[in-house]
Amino acid sequence: MMFVFFQNIQPVTVTYFSATDNPKQGLLVSLSRQGLFLIPLLIILPKFMGIHGILAASPISDTLAFIISVTMVLVSFKKLNSK
Repeated sequence: MMFVFFQNIQPVTVTYFSATDNPKQGLLVSLSRQGLFLIPLLIILPKFMGIHGILAASPISDTLAFIISVTMVLVSFKKLNSK
């Protein structure tokens, strides 16, 4: 249940980057959860953890996407503050 919070941050950051005319960053954040993290984790984790690897893949990908999103937004905020 804790990862529900992480899932809600990603669409907000995609909208933020789209609104601030940074479509490449928005695309990266948008694809990060399912394209960059979830699919590879669904392939790799079951080999090591079995069915538990499949169950763990989604929360891990949510967490990684959350970290990427927050990091990119903080860097963007620092650039805005320096201008």
